[in-house]
Amino acid sequence: MMLQIPPDVELELETDLAYRTAEPNLAKMLEYALANRPDIRSKRLTRDKRKTELQLAKAIRYPNVTTNLGYSVQGPQGPDNQQQWALSLSVPLPVFNRNQGGLVEAEVAVSSIDAEIEKTEIQIQNEVAVAYRKFLHGRKLVDAMNGALAQASTLFGAAQQSFAKKEIGILDLENTRRSYADTEESYLEAVFGYQQNWLRLEWASGHDIAF
Repeated sequence: MMLQIPPDVELELETDLAYRTAEPNLAKMLEYALANRPDIRSKRLTRDKRKTELQLAKAIRYPNVTTNLGYSVQGPQGPDNQQQWALSLSVPLPVFNRNQGGLVEAEVAVSSIDAEIEKTEIQIQNEVAVAYRKFLHGRKLVDAMNGALAQASTLFGAAQQSFAKKEIGILDLENTRRSYADTEESYLEAVFGYQQNWLRLEWASGHDIAF
């Protein structure tokens, strides 16, 4: 979407690149992901459909019983004419074909989708767990860089005061400023990576991170 925007369009960030901490519940996120992610839900719907097809294949093995009821009268109408009722049952005997091929095919289809569901569940668990570990690592990195940034800011402020008192030269002041700028850049990169990991964890779990 960004690549489709003309270069003359001015873009403004709606939110600042600010750090906000969170404590995601890994167990709840795993539970929600396994129950609600679209990929696992679609496979479970497919399994339900194939189980229905398996039940149909099992039902086809049994013959359909049909009944016939008839009534006949011999000769012209009269009280002495013979009247006859007939009742017949028809039961086909599936001696050679009991839908064995269709039954085996349906059973294989159910086993196949069960294996796919198990594979998808393992994949979801791995994705959520990896995203969670990266989120925690990114948070620790931001916390560490936050302390380094505060220290660099203090040193730069002290250097400015020392320069004003002519206790240090311009080169020392510039080196301190560059050190502070490098530390600030590293801090912003850590915050950016942390927010990326935040979004990846939400994507992997299919839910907002704070619940």
